Amino acid sequence: MAKYARTFEIPMDRPFAKLSLGNRTKVCLLLALAQQADLLILDEPTSGLDPVGVDEFQRVVAEDLASEGHTVLISSHQLADIERIADWVGLIDHGGLLLEARLDDIKSQFRLITAAGTALPHAKTADMVSVSANGDFCKYVLRQNAEDFAAGLRSQGATVTDVTPSACAKFFLELVRKEDSCISGNAGATTASFSLPVS
Repeated sequence: MAKYARTFEIPMDRPFAKLSLGNRTKVCLLLALAQQADLLILDEPTSGLDPVGVDEFQRVVAEDLASEGHTVLISSHQLADIERIADWVGLIDHGGLLLEARLDDIKSQFRLITAAGTALPHAKTADMVSVSANGDFCKYVLRQNAEDFAAGLRSQGATVTDVTPSACAKFFLELVRKEDSCISGNAGATTASFSLPVS
């Protein structure tokens, strides 16, 4: 416990009620970490932390907890921060699971395609997670075969402006803009949570 008190620079000589929001968050993290639980469930654990505090928290999760075999489940709106430490992610909107996959699979397989043209396809295919249209522009999120799909668009006269891997935050924004909920991003996946084991 003393180790994490020093790590998070918690002023241990002050009453909890007189601490700032960030320091209160640090105390709560300290109490959670002190339990040495095999499974640690955290909801918005970096709320109120400054960038240094967020970095220290991520280091503790990635280096201390993961190396000791602990599992950490984190629920957070800070997708970019979570993406730095998570092995699995599940993107949830209004209580529904939009996408769930291993983070490495999202980075290596999923692609965001932006195209411009007339008569662009709007129907979803088996490889497509979502499609959104805005005038003559369409954005497609594909779980595989993105280059083949882009080539097909070009052969139909469309201008493909972007075929890129995408961070979780960008995927989430694309997914919540679609009308139909989508299925799991990984057919073999069974976890239904936001961010899963770092071990």
